[in-house]
Amino acid sequence: MVRGHRQRQRAGAKRGRHTGPSPVDRAKAGCKRHVLVDAAGTPLAVLTGPANVRDDTAAPALLAKLRPIAGPRGRPRRKPAALVGDRGYGFPWLISLVVAMRIICLLAPRGAGHGSGPGVLRWVVERTLAWLSNYRRLKLCYERKGEHFQAFHDLAAALICFGRLRPHLDSS
Repeated sequence: MVRGHRQRQRAGAKRGRHTGPSPVDRAKAGCKRHVLVDAAGTPLAVLTGPANVRDDTAAPALLAKLRPIAGPRGRPRRKPAALVGDRGYGFPWLISLVVAMRIICLLAPRGAGHGSGPGVLRWVVERTLAWLSNYRRLKLCYERKGEHFQAFHDLAAALICFGRLRPHLDSS
């Protein structure tokens, strides 16, 4: 066993400023992901943030992150036709923002009774979140910087898009 004046390597600090105390997991530091998907579940925009931030604060940044979508002809679409979300996004100011953007708002208002409102369509987003969780690096936030964690999510979303596009590329 060699001893001497060697530099000892220690584990670095995990979970930097981009994490926050989770409201559901004993206040452990964690991250939350917000995903904007199309009707088939293909991720269009992914945004990560601290776990203790409300959903409505990330929604405008998520809509701003959306890039134009090229169709078969004409100008590319710059916004979705409709926006569906659960009660975490149903604040009146956010609903009015979505309506002002000329997007059909299907956000469930806060305090409304439970039932089969947006939950009927919510499984598409939940499935996309499960696809993102299939990448082992994204299950827990190990990164020191939020930019790195966001980049891994963007890369995973690109891989999911490629996987959904691949059967169409192979047939031509």
